[in-house]
Amino acid sequence: MEVVPGPDGWPRTAVRDQTRVYDRYNWDANKATPVPAMGNVSDAQMARQQQSGQAKEYDMGCQSEVRGWNG
Repeated sequence: MEVVPGPDGWPRTAVRDQTRVYDRYNWDANKATPVPAMGNVSDAQMARQQQSGQAKEYDMGCQSEVRGWNG
């Protein structure tokens, strides 16, 4: 954020922001996820699939474009 005096004496501001998210999908023993038509699927069930080679941990992330506001 930047604030500078404007030509009329009032402050002028400029704000730039970007949102970033990241998550590692792994199988925590005490968690579960509701899946339509299947009910709750526990992470313990998913861990068994990973151990047998049917599932794999993965990373997921994304970011927004940089947005700006001037006022």
